[in-house]
Amino acid sequence: MEEALEKESINQISIRNKERKSAWYLFLTMALCIGVGQQFLDSVPGLIYLGAVVFYAIFLYETYMSRKTNKELWKLWEARWSEHKRLFQLRSSFGESLQVFLPAILMADYSGVMSIIFGVIALVTGFRSGDKKWRAKQHYYEEFQENNNTNTA
Repeated sequence: MEEALEKESINQISIRNKERKSAWYLFLTMALCIGVGQQFLDSVPGLIYLGAVVFYAIFLYETYMSRKTNKELWKLWEARWSEHKRLFQLRSSFGESLQVFLPAILMADYSGVMSIIFGVIALVTGFRSGDKKWRAKQHYYEEFQENNNTNTA
């Protein structure tokens, strides 16, 4: 949990900017893979194109969210995730599997069994880390509420 607390912050704008930067680098990595594949291979798998599009979409979403104020971002947290821990874990699980295990799934020699095994491992790992992320985010949300109540009083 301490690692999740270190990655989180009461300043949600900085967190969104970090996520935006991460998505941008993942998109550039996929674009590089496409470029290298087109240069040295006859064809590039469609999943790599799909990965580039997905990471670019994530980058655009994080850019949009990073333009909101800290208070707006915490209101979104309260409305969407504060009372929905399992749903947050599931969402985090899919995000984790995309970012961490997509290359492993793609490099499984297109074996359906290995892709399924890597996919299940990714979902389980993401679900467990989603719990830690939710607790850290909830901790900082409560801290934000305390600071907000202190400032208004």
